[in-house]
Amino acid sequence: MASLVEPVARRISAVIITKNAANELAACLASVAFCDEILVVDSGSEDATVELATSLDARVIQTHWRGFGPQKQFAVEQAMHDWVLCVDADERVSAQLANEVTKSGEGGAPQSPPPPPPPPPAKGPRLRVSTN
Repeated sequence: MASLVEPVARRISAVIITKNAANELAACLASVAFCDEILVVDSGSEDATVELATSLDARVIQTHWRGFGPQKQFAVEQAMHDWVLCVDADERVSAQLANEVTKSGEGGAPQSPPPPPPPPPAKGPRLRVSTN
């Protein structure tokens, strides 16, 4: 019997934090073009980073620098989708990785978590049952 629930593709956001990354950004953005959203969080670039990102249809948020970890977390929190791929401006997503990410985003609803482990054995006296 066929399922009545249609598979739902998971939407993916790519997030990139930047500062003065204009020389590297175009190739990075091209490598994440398979994502449903591309978000660039910029912290005060003085080069053409923001203009380049905007011209390549990335959503851009300009904000102050919070530190590496907090800036990445801020970017993830601003993403529109639950699946988030974090990429640095000097990194490229290979075609193989893009294919794997895309395949993992296909299919049905997210799987349920595994059931909890069974409870530990009860403490106390044990009963012995005889079959004689």
